[in-house]
Amino acid sequence: MTPKHDKHEQAKWIRELRATDEGRRLLEEERVVFEAMEAIAELMQSQGVSRSQLAERLGKSAAFVTKLFERREQLHPSHAGRCVFRTLGGPSM
Repeated sequence: MTPKHDKHEQAKWIRELRATDEGRRLLEEERVVFEAMEAIAELMQSQGVSRSQLAERLGKSAAFVTKLFERREQLHPSHAGRCVFRTLGGPSM
């Protein structure tokens, strides 16, 4: 769990994560997910697709898509692929 408010606590937490292989793996996973969500957001913007439109295209609730972007829902590779495919206008399944 990320310390939310104290920057010194956050820095300490990140140093502790970087000190172990498992921690470095977790940080790398977070980086990859962050970059994927950024790419999806940029694609949505370039295609003029809102979060609610994406939710409809995915057959998911708007709350689900909001949770993905707020990182309260885990982004699975299949979710990322579907987000990109549906943003580009691929048919619903």
